[in-house]
Amino acid sequence: TPVSLSGLSSWELAVYFQDQWQLVPSVSVELGARATSFIGNEGTFSAVDPRFSLLVSLDESLRLYSSLTSVNQFVHPYRNSGIFLFYPTIFFYPSTEKILPSTSLQVSAGMEKTFHEDEYSLSVETYYRVTQKLHEFAFDTTSTHELFDVALSGEGTVYGAEFTISKRTGDLSGSIRYSLSWVRNRFAELNGGNPYTPCFERRHELYASLSYS
Repeated sequence: TPVSLSGLSSWELAVYFQDQWQLVPSVSVELGARATSFIGNEGTFSAVDPRFSLLVSLDESLRLYSSLTSVNQFVHPYRNSGIFLFYPTIFFYPSTEKILPSTSLQVSAGMEKTFHEDEYSLSVETYYRVTQKLHEFAFDTTSTHELFDVALSGEGTVYGAEFTISKRTGDLSGSIRYSLSWVRNRFAELNGGNPYTPCFERRHELYASLSYS
């Protein structure tokens, strides 16, 4: 194969805590953090990821919310961007001294409106995420390399919105969700150092579920 990955093992220890405050009857706040230590053959890493969320109830049927989340990712998916139908190479690899953990910071805000005694709901959410130490790989397929020797480190941004309509109660229930997003990556070694749209961008997504009891 063009790349090889073998003989790797890792341990991860995480502690998570969270608390909620009711500032006033219509405003609540959640504050939490996740402390993680990752121990692998090729390196040991530790990080603390804070989480914050705010919920404001304007009335019984209308709620506004926002959140701020930080995530350190120690195990990463590798996706081969070649001819997917013929060789869909997908596996996971750990962080090492050569391939550092990815760090993301995401902020989101949205609103939810319920109708007909909470039987129906309509929600809209927007988000923006920045990722540092994003990984990409560039190698010559005619020779064999260690995966960690051909890794590139860059940054990426993702932003978009989701729209959801749900029927929560009754014999027939379900939801329809549509998401619209934009992804831009930047690596100094690729595309002349200019931002570009990656192969696995999902600009439009439509999800629907239906249940009948």
